[in-house]
Amino acid sequence: KMKKIYFLTVLCLFVGNVTFSIDVKLKITYKDQPVVGHTVSVMLGDAKLGDGVTDDGGEVTVSVSSLPVKDIDLKGEKKCEGASKSWSVSGFVRLDGNNYAHLKMEDPINQMAEASGGFMSVDMLVASYGLLCSGAASSSSNGSSNQTDNASTSTDADKDAEDSEPMMTPEESLQARKTVLENKIVTSKKKIDQKKEKLSKPGISDADKKTLEFEIKELELEQALDQCKLEQTNLMIEKNGVLNKEERTRFNAREDQLKNELKALKESQKSSGIENSDPQQSTTEQGSEDKKVVTEDKEVKEEKNGGMEEPGKAEADRIQAILDADSLDVSAYVDFDVNKLSMMTEEELQKSKTKCTTDSNNKTLLLRAKGRWMEENERIKLENEIASCDKVLLLIEAETARREAIRKAEKKNN
Repeated sequence: KMKKIYFLTVLCLFVGNVTFSIDVKLKITYKDQPVVGHTVSVMLGDAKLGDGVTDDGGEVTVSVSSLPVKDIDLKGEKKCEGASKSWSVSGFVRLDGNNYAHLKMEDPINQMAEASGGFMSVDMLVASYGLLCSGAASSSSNGSSNQTDNASTSTDADKDAEDSEPMMTPEESLQARKTVLENKIVTSKKKIDQKKEKLSKPGISDADKKTLEFEIKELELEQALDQCKLEQTNLMIEKNGVLNKEERTRFNAREDQLKNELKALKESQKSSGIENSDPQQSTTEQGSEDKKVVTEDKEVKEEKNGGMEEPGKAEADRIQAILDADSLDVSAYVDFDVNKLSMMTEEELQKSKTKCTTDSNNKTLLLRAKGRWMEENERIKLENEIASCDKVLLLIEAETARREAIRKAEKKNN
């Protein structure tokens, strides 16, 4: 009897020390190509449950001691030609009944690129994450199996995207977008205050009053849209760039609502025959807002002087002054022919303005972030590209004002 009790005691102690592991099986691909040689960690929030290295087929089995839920987060890392690449995915992986999941990396990448508002391209993210690169896999922290990394097959375009170091990391891009949105909101508030001040002045005509009321409402809606985008960006920064489905749906619904309200307002303004007192007004684009106000004031002064000057002459002179101001050949740095400025359609001007505004903002942020580490010739080239974009924006602004002055004069004469 004593032997039996002893045997049972030893058996209980033995069983109590046995750890039963659970195998989580994952397959990770990008555009149907396996993501090879990445050390993948299974995460629950900030807690790491285990890790392993993806094989030639992008598959990995990670042993974990417990698995309380089926929705898991993943982190990956890999060394690519001496550079460390890493990624994090949250809200995209749900295990099935066999604890298996297939993560298609294009899903979180496309969502993140779209949510960035143009600051992060798909190619930039693919390069930053090291999805297509060759090189040794990162070593696992808990000694999990090392597997030989064979580079996955990719197209020449994919290789070019991978070999080129992205201008900004995803984290830097989100911070850059945050800065731009914050500046836009401040600019919108400034313009709203200026128009409200005009609205409060005595002797304002009913027509001007109605125009200003429309413009203020338009600016307020655009400001609300930028505020929504800023809140989304802040949350993405907080959550390592990826939002869950509920969060994405909430922000998209809010943006769609504001865009529809803005569209309805503009249609109402158009049907009412109300002209925008500031043809340059659009806080959804970046640009020199203070210069726009100066342009508007100049037009008002011309009208008060009885239109004695030839319509648009002041703006034409301003265009020539901009061209004569320096010897910078903008065509060497941006795709814009200044000689065809007066022949461009309104749509072509707007497209060029949008492109130059985006390029100028992105390159200015890049210069601030990495300028001190650039080679001198590389930094000078970037500075010239920024100056060229800014010069083109001034030319477009003056040309738009010239055309608007002519339209006003023709309408007044008719």
